[in-house]
Amino acid sequence: MKDEPEETKRMKYQFMPMFWGDFLANTMHLTPQEAGAYLFLIAHAWEHQGKIAVEDLQRVARVSNHNWHRVRHRVSQFFDTLSDANFWISGRVITELTHAAEISSKRKAAAEQKHNKSTSKSSANGDANRGAKDLHLPSYLPVENLNLGKGREAPSMQVQVNWRDPGVDYRSPPRSKSDAPLQPLPEKLR
Repeated sequence: MKDEPEETKRMKYQFMPMFWGDFLANTMHLTPQEAGAYLFLIAHAWEHQGKIAVEDLQRVARVSNHNWHRVRHRVSQFFDTLSDANFWISGRVITELTHAAEISSKRKAAAEQKHNKSTSKSSANGDANRGAKDLHLPSYLPVENLNLGKGREAPSMQVQVNWRDPGVDYRSPPRSKSDAPLQPLPEKLR
């Protein structure tokens, strides 16, 4: 991948969507070895823009020489083997890669638009309220309710982990067992 020209490099996605209902419906006639080989070939195609080099097929499918001829014949029906003699091409993988690229592009554009809006707003408002916007306040105390006035900084706030006892992490178990017995729920809450 390092030697590829910049225009041929493509984005790698963190996960491959797997539609198990489709996979099972389309592979019920395959043996476990054939279905496993097909699954490995799909995964390899996902990482290589929908293509699998013909010389890599057996290694990628993880099938022995003894079984390869039969397995190759059965899994070839899921790939385009005619358009390019050097590659098997998975149309479904290419469709899913295209869909993932569209989603990624839309999310990137939305993030850039949001970033540009927030950058232009903060520069338009000047430095008077910049301190209040940078605070990470609890949801019950919105920034709009802070009356800072011109040139005044927002008050510093210290957030406590547990409001009952500031020295205790809320994730720790209770210090002692409660003496209060459990009461049943009232009828109207059941």
